[in-house]
Amino acid sequence: MNPKRSLFVAGLCFFLMMGISWQVGAYDEDDLEILKSTGDCSGCDLSEVFLQAADLTEANLSDANLYDADLNGAILFAADLSGANLTWTDLKDADLTKVNLSGADLKDANLSGATLTKSNLTEATLTDADLTETIFCGTRMPDESINNSGC
Repeated sequence: MNPKRSLFVAGLCFFLMMGISWQVGAYDEDDLEILKSTGDCSGCDLSEVFLQAADLTEANLSDANLYDADLNGAILFAADLSGANLTWTDLKDADLTKVNLSGADLKDANLSGATLTKSNLTEATLTDADLTETIFCGTRMPDESINNSGC
C-alpha cells in the first residue's frame, strides 16, 4: 500500500476513534429534556450529566443510568431511583429524604453530608461509597435493618 495512503487511513481511523470515544458515557440530550419537562425519566441515560443543586422532587429515575453524574446539593425528595446506576455519582449534600434507592448501585458514590431520612436502600450496593456525615434516620438499609443514626 502507498505510504501516504497508509498514513491517511491511520489518521482517519484515529479521528474516528476519538469521535466515537467522545460520545461514550455522555448523557442523551433527549433524555435530559424529558426529565426537565416531565420529571419522568425511567431508564434514561443521564451518565455524566451536570444537575448540581437541581430540584428533582418526586422525579422518576428508576433504572436510569446516572453513572458519574453531578447531583451535588440536588433535591431528590421522594424521588424513585430504584435500580438506578449511581456508580461514581456525586450526591454530596443532596436531599434524599423519602427516596426509593432499592436495588440501586451506589458503588464509589459520594454521599457525604447527604440526608437519607426515611429512604429505602434495600438491596442497594454501597461498596466504597463515601458516607461521611451522611444522615440516616428511619432509613431502611441494604440488609433491611432500620438505621436511626442522626435522628
